[in-house]
Amino acid sequence: MVRAVSAKNFRSFALNTLFAGVGGATFYAANPPIACWPLSFFSLALLFLISLHARPKSAFLFGWIWGAFYFYLLFDWAEIAASLLAARLA
Repeated sequence: MVRAVSAKNFRSFALNTLFAGVGGATFYAANPPIACWPLSFFSLALLFLISLHARPKSAFLFGWIWGAFYFYLLFDWAEIAASLLAARLA
């Protein structure tokens, strides 16, 4: 079933999608390279707030985008940690 999307709903969806990406990026900033740990609370609260009144499919998408941003940004830190571990084992 295809539903018509109003401009207001599209704007809200687009903003929530943007906030999901920002939330994932701020959760990354709470990890060791930047290590601003209070951002983790802000990031998780942001994810909760954008998913609170969303439909289940939209909430899943927001969570997926949040996690994708966090995971993609975390790759750099994981590469640094793996190279340090390899250097210690060699």
